Amino acid sequence: MIMKISVIYFAGLREKAGIASEEIETSGATLGDLYEQLRERHQFSHRLEHIKFARQNDFCRSSEPISQGDSILIMPPVSGG
Repeated sequence: MIMKISVIYFAGLREKAGIASEEIETSGATLGDLYEQLRERHQFSHRLEHIKFARQNDFCRSSEPISQGDSILIMPPVSGG
């Protein structure tokens, strides 16, 4: 099933994608499937196990399902000081 969702990129992923957010259609069943689709599309270098997800402002696992209309924030590993 094709679903329309909002994706918001954080930090280095935003820079690599060249956009802060986008509306996309996906047939991915889970957040992990979505990331792999976006990884190929934008040439992201981070592996799935290093990515954090938030849906409607709640952190969630990559194995959680995607639903129509979701707003997903995708975050790479971030370091700072």
